Amino acid sequence: MDAEIAERLIRRYVEGWCKGDAAMILASVSEDCVVIESHGPTYRGKDQIGRWVDT
Repeated sequence: MDAEIAERLIRRYVEGWCKGDAAMILASVSEDCVVIESHGPTYRGKDQIGRWVDT
C-alpha cells in the first residue's frame, strides 16, 4: 500500500473515533482487518470491529 493512502486511512480512522462516527471508522478498515488495543483485546474482521465500535 502506498504510504499516502495508508496515512489517509489512518487519519480517517482516528477522525471517526474523535467524531464518534462508526461509519467513518468502518470505511477505513478492510474486511480482514485486525485491530489490537494497547491493553490486549484483539478484534478480527470488519464485523467484529463494528460490534466493538458500537459498544
